[in-house]
Amino acid sequence: DCRTPFTPTHPATRTTVRAIEAAETALDVPALVRQGAEGAEVVDVEFP
Repeated sequence: DCRTPFTPTHPATRTTVRAIEAAETALDVPALVRQGAEGAEVVDVEFP
């Protein structure tokens, strides 16, 4: 599998609400949404 080198050795599988909220506050959600919208592309695919 080519993804194996990129996986953490000991991934965290449990968390707390406090840790999640702390991680979310570090995100600039409006900027992320703007970046996603600016990079969006409409692809029209037709099948005969």
